[in-house]
Amino acid sequence: MKKDKAKRHQQQKQKKTLKKIRRAQAMKKAPPKTSKITEAVFSNERMAFWAAHGINCILSDYSKGTWTPLFEAIYESGPVTLTPEEVSGTLMGRFGPQGIGWPLEAKAAFSWMIQKREVMYAYYRTATRLLKDNDFSCDAEELAVQPHNSIVWGLFDELKQKIAEDDGVLKAEAEEAATDSPPSDQPSEAPPEVGSIGDKTPAP
Repeated sequence: MKKDKAKRHQQQKQKKTLKKIRRAQAMKKAPPKTSKITEAVFSNERMAFWAAHGINCILSDYSKGTWTPLFEAIYESGPVTLTPEEVSGTLMGRFGPQGIGWPLEAKAAFSWMIQKREVMYAYYRTATRLLKDNDFSCDAEELAVQPHNSIVWGLFDELKQKIAEDDGVLKAEAEEAATDSPPSDQPSEAPPEVGSIGDKTPAP
């Protein structure tokens, strides 16, 4: 009996410690607030381009330098008229029904696609700032919209890694919940609803 009591006490202690760690990680990962960005500042056409541009970077393998864009036509002259429905349809055409057996890069691409105007604008501004930091005399606006630019591509690779970390945390929590679940003859609380990955705003 004493051994069982000590074991239960140790398990409770471990759970409390784990909760503290998760709370600290959540606070650390919380993105900074972004101010409202209007269409006049970041037009629908530019937003459509950056949605597709980000997807191209995410689906390509930055570590191996393999560029495999899904929306190659956006780098040709002329306005980008893609709609969210067209982007989503193209992704599903490549990877199948939404989320079913998708690899990490497909999940990350979809997560990027559904971000708000403010988040995409923040990434666009961060990309141009990083380009200027690398070479102040460069035309950052022009370089930022070129295919497979190493600095912009690297920025989106960091986003992909963040989403991979979040995906791993969710899986670990699901496994832990399954391990800690009560016997089938006892009522249990419904699991919390898991939404989208959420805003991944780069630090200013």
